[in-house]
Amino acid sequence: LNSARIILLLVSPNFMASDYCSIEMKKAMERHNRGEARVIPIILRPYHWQADPVLNKLEVLPNDERPVTNWPSLDDAFLDVTRGIRKVIKEMTIKTQGLIEQGIALRESRRHSEAITTLNAAIQLDPTNAQVHKELGIALRETRHYDEALVAFNTAIRLDPTNAQAYKEQGIALREIERYW
Repeated sequence: LNSARIILLLVSPNFMASDYCSIEMKKAMERHNRGEARVIPIILRPYHWQADPVLNKLEVLPNDERPVTNWPSLDDAFLDVTRGIRKVIKEMTIKTQGLIEQGIALRESRRHSEAITTLNAAIQLDPTNAQVHKELGIALRETRHYDEALVAFNTAIRLDPTNAQAYKEQGIALREIERYW
């Protein structure tokens, strides 16, 4: 719950009445509101979710807002849910890539502070994206924040050990601070 990028709420009357729901849903919504995660309620069984002050602000699945158990075929209902989740993943990926491209453009135009802010926003959306860590490392190295840059390069390499550009940029940073071993 603390690191998930997508949080699925499996909504039923029992779930909504549970103590667990109020605690965990509060955490999930805090992360959703900060833009760190996307909360997707999946209406499994009939429940008047529209009256819930939290759920009624979110896009629910299935897309027609009909509970899964009310579909003629459970397979069709879960296929609809799967398509909805894939759509969210695609939207998040496109947003992350857009932030990376914006960060690179800002860095290339020497607007390093804005580039670092933008790339950190991309990391919030996708902390497992090696490219964004590498780009952040370059921006940090160019502003002489070498220790932070090395952390970013190490993260990029850990996430993608085949990322030759991250190794190259890490080497440049180490050379600039004269750390040869």
